[in-house]
Amino acid sequence: EMNIEELEHQMISQSMRDQVRILRSTLEDRKYDEMFLRSEGEIQAQHLIFLSHFKMEAGTEATLMRGELDQAVRATIDDEFLAMFDAPIFLDSEDLYSLGDLTTKVKNSHNMILLLTPHVLERPWVLVEIVTAIQANVRVIPVKVMKPGHTFEYPDERFYKRFMHGKVVDTQGQKLLEECDMSMADVVLALRKVFTTLAEEYSPHRTEGIR
Repeated sequence: EMNIEELEHQMISQSMRDQVRILRSTLEDRKYDEMFLRSEGEIQAQHLIFLSHFKMEAGTEATLMRGELDQAVRATIDDEFLAMFDAPIFLDSEDLYSLGDLTTKVKNSHNMILLLTPHVLERPWVLVEIVTAIQANVRVIPVKVMKPGHTFEYPDERFYKRFMHGKVVDTQGQKLLEECDMSMADVVLALRKVFTTLAEEYSPHRTEGIR
């Protein structure tokens, strides 16, 4: 069976190579042997990767990434074990049946990939996902989506100050955070932790010659 290094070298698509690299990040230092101790029903309720994104800015990229990650996962993980998961790669636009189920899905994931686009940190549901993941010790892997006209600005002290003063998320979004029992300080703390990790890059729209 082809290992992950051989797979990476033989991929023609750069975006697929991106997925193999990102997949390697999700598998580092994870004790997947522990999952074999769980019942089949428990495993089916879990996900290897949860994809968090702002649909208007990265809906297409998230769908592409899900497909490519699924291929990479199936090339590196035993098929029989993988078949025990209802959704190894979880994408809320495809798999989520109710928003009330969102935090449970995040908690039941082994990794969360956060797709970084210009306004993703203004989206309250994305912030709920981030805080939930950090509080549940789910590994968050930031991935910067590279495409023309869409530049993600990493949060700085000015951003955090504006956030704490209610200048980033609107009133409705702040109400949602409160309903999820999350304070503005909780969000800032979670974001600071996420961005101590160097972001990967995903560039599905570049031509092969310049990727």
